[in-house]
Amino acid sequence: MTALHRQSYVIVVFLMIYCLIKIVRNRVPKKVTLCSPKYFVQLYTIHVFTNNFYVPVAFYFLSNKHTDTYISMWKTLQNICIPITGNIINLSNFHDDFEKSAHNAVSQIFPKYKIVCCNFHLGQNWFRHIQLHKLLSSEYLNNDSEVGKWMKCFFRLSYLPPDEVSDGFCDLMSIAPSTTSNISIFSDYILENYITSDSNFPPTLWACEPTNNPKTTNGAESYHKQYNSQFYTAYPHIHQVIDVIIGIQSDTDLKINSINNKIINFKRKETINKEIQLENI
Repeated sequence: MTALHRQSYVIVVFLMIYCLIKIVRNRVPKKVTLCSPKYFVQLYTIHVFTNNFYVPVAFYFLSNKHTDTYISMWKTLQNICIPITGNIINLSNFHDDFEKSAHNAVSQIFPKYKIVCCNFHLGQNWFRHIQLHKLLSSEYLNNDSEVGKWMKCFFRLSYLPPDEVSDGFCDLMSIAPSTTSNISIFSDYILENYITSDSNFPPTLWACEPTNNPKTTNGAESYHKQYNSQFYTAYPHIHQVIDVIIGIQSDTDLKINSINNKIINFKRKETINKEIQLENI
């Protein structure tokens, strides 16, 4: 366990050292935010994805969600990794939701990382915006509505190459249905926040052609759900949290052994069916 204290934040990190030694090369890290002990805002867990296994390798207790805190978090991990493994952390992609401060920290510490935003959270953000407007929500939920069908087409933009998303958006705007519904509320939101190159979340973060690589953080979120089920409060006692983290080590060791033996984890039937559908697009 390592503790780091600075003026406005506190970081406590628990590392599964054996795991860290095994994953410093080309792996895909993902983060997930979990129940945290009292006095901390979140337990920030970093996973790696390899051989279809999601392996939790670092647990951070954070007191806020500021960019500076995330930067210190990554520096702490880097400083621990070097003496233990003899290597710097050298990974390919970073899968995350749409937390801008986390993106800024990763870009600063690992400028060569490719940040990949979760496709599920993308759709969730867009749908929540629709729900803010009663008329748009009604149109979206009506399967016979031309406006609803048109809005649903926007969710397919994430399967285009990033450099084609802008053209795809323009194509959708060219076939926008004539209606009294104020559909520009939705299209303007998409344009300003997700389409233009200077938007908060440009297409390079969330759009790509269909591949067998994960487009969501669902695997890590599944872990999130299982972890949170161990507690009856959002801020459990720190000793309870530590006991649960230690208990996770057994399952993690099994995953590491499987990876070392070149075993590929099976995919769920739903995942296989979705990959087949994407290949046929």
